[in-house]
Amino acid sequence: MKAIKAFGDSFFYGSDLKDCPPDSLVDPSQLTWPALIAKELDLKYRCFAKPGVGNSWIAQKILNHADENSLNIILWTWIDRWDYYNIINNHWQTARPTGTEDNAYANMWYKYFQSELMDKWNNLSIIYSTISYLKQHNIPYIFHIMDELLLDPIHHAPPYVTKLQDDIRNELQRFPYETTFLTWSQMNDFEISENLHPLEEAHKAAAELWLKEYNLLQQK
Repeated sequence: MKAIKAFGDSFFYGSDLKDCPPDSLVDPSQLTWPALIAKELDLKYRCFAKPGVGNSWIAQKILNHADENSLNIILWTWIDRWDYYNIINNHWQTARPTGTEDNAYANMWYKYFQSELMDKWNNLSIIYSTISYLKQHNIPYIFHIMDELLLDPIHHAPPYVTKLQDDIRNELQRFPYETTFLTWSQMNDFEISENLHPLEEAHKAAAELWLKEYNLLQQK
């Protein structure tokens, strides 16, 4: 392996970490756990994460930039984010359920169309197809998730959802006690920003937690 590549949202971009001011979209942090592991293993590090994006956007970046010579670390985000192509400005944009008061598209989406069932189906389909692509092209990867709802089998979980959940569950790497990075950080009383971003101590601990497994994968 020549590099570690990170894909995700603000948690991998490093928002609120010391070297990454919250409004910065120029240089991702070098203090996130993938960046720390890359440094420990003396590998190049490239970050393709961006704050606030949805899983469709993340999948697009994976298909554009993941390759067989890198260990590709993917952190799937909250499933209620909606990525859409804005035909007015010809750009992909993301609507989120918070902070969208001035966004007519978001207001319409969350008022009339968004549901947990659709969120699960859309996001599971995106992740499943991404897994298929990576496997077909022999690209090494590790998946983590931020949203527990993705794997919830109780609510809004007809068979076409639970079958995808079952297939994807074995592909995902969970933090201890089947938690996410945020929940695990809260359980360990690591400092967390007002924007719910675990800070330096949590990323350092996560790097120590995943170092051995990442090292084994990058040696293959």
